[in-house]
Amino acid sequence: MNRYRLPVIARFLTVLMLAMSTFAPAQAAMLGTDSMVSSTAANADARASLADKLVSLGVERNAADARVAALSDAQATQVLAQAEQLPAGGDALAVVGLIVIILLITDLIGVTDIFPFIDKVGD
Repeated sequence: MNRYRLPVIARFLTVLMLAMSTFAPAQAAMLGTDSMVSSTAANADARASLADKLVSLGVERNAADARVAALSDAQATQVLAQAEQLPAGGDALAVVGLIVIILLITDLIGVTDIFPFIDKVGD
C-alpha cells in the first residue's frame, strides 16, 4: 500500500502547485516626463535631507554621503521619515548581557573556566 501512496501524493502536489501558480496579468502605463522629473527631484531632496540629518547626528559628511548613496530611494525616504525614532547604535547592555549568559552556560558545561564560583556539571 505504501508503494502506491507516494506517486499519488506526488501527483496531487504537482497538480496543486500548477493550479496555484496562475499568473496575474501585467499592467503597464506610460509615464510622463514631468512625473519622472518631479519624483527624481523629490528623491534627491530626500537624500540630501537624510545626509544633513546624519551629519547633525554626528556622522562625518563623507560617511553620511556614502551611507545615503547605498540606500534605495524608498529606503532613504523611509529612514528620513523615521530618523528621530531609530536607535543610534543598538543596545550595548543587551549585547553584554548576552555575552555573560553565554559565558555562564559554557562555564556550567565545562567548556570554559572563567567564573571560579560556578560548579561544573561533570565535577
